[in-house]
Amino acid sequence: METGETLAEWRLSFGDLRSGWLSLRLPAASTRMDRLLDLRIGAIGVVTEAPRLSLAQAGLLDEYAVAPPARAVGQPAMLALRLWGGLPGLEYGAAAHLAPHPMPEHMVWPLTQPVLAQLRKGREFEATFPWFGLLRGGRVLLHPLHGVVTAAHIPLDEVPGAVAVRARAVIDDPRCRTAIACKLVVAPSSLTVDEAEREQGILASSGWMVLEEPRRPLDLLAALAAPWSGPMALHLFTDIPDRGHGLYGRTIFSDFEVEIDSRTAWANPPALPVMDGVAATP
Repeated sequence: METGETLAEWRLSFGDLRSGWLSLRLPAASTRMDRLLDLRIGAIGVVTEAPRLSLAQAGLLDEYAVAPPARAVGQPAMLALRLWGGLPGLEYGAAAHLAPHPMPEHMVWPLTQPVLAQLRKGREFEATFPWFGLLRGGRVLLHPLHGVVTAAHIPLDEVPGAVAVRARAVIDDPRCRTAIACKLVVAPSSLTVDEAEREQGILASSGWMVLEEPRRPLDLLAALAAPWSGPMALHLFTDIPDRGHGLYGRTIFSDFEVEIDSRTAWANPPALPVMDGVAATP
């Protein structure tokens, strides 16, 4: 950094970014341990919000030990970084003052408002009251209707190694006296809403669960048999088990999160430096 020299530069299109780890390789190993290194991250183009960053320790050399600010602990982060160094062919022990490698086997990806904004109706219905919509705070309204199963879905373009999906459901109107059934289904994006409801060819399902009374939340879990990478959709369903009218049965889904297998997420191919405007070859 003190000489102003650029060691490597990477440019990635927004469409290539996804959840999981992405390796950024240098063109050659750096052998100078007495130099200051500066890693700069920025966005080019139309940016509505600056990237939120967090750092996780790698635990190899004291010089590369980093930690997030105290105020960032426990806060959601869009991007996590690991920084480590060493020479090819040499083994390094863990830094004495650092704990073992902190990367858990599974990572949790909370679905934020921009992702939930892709929410779509699974079926078209007409009603005299609002029965579907994305509410403030990432909450999804899916009011059950008489004689039908209401449905909605959230498409996810790229998920690396998903092993489980969680959500929370609740009847938020205290006047409701009707039990409401709800279900969370994880399916490939190619499946129709009818196939998802029948659980035909799906990846996972919470099964039908019943909300017995208002204001008492119910946790929904759809666990996959094996890690899934690629596009998928989260299907939400509500129904009235006794075939009544479900008066005041305003049902809200919230707290969506995807659990990701760390090893599968790390398997993304590395990004290579840009050389004279062209990405280098492996």
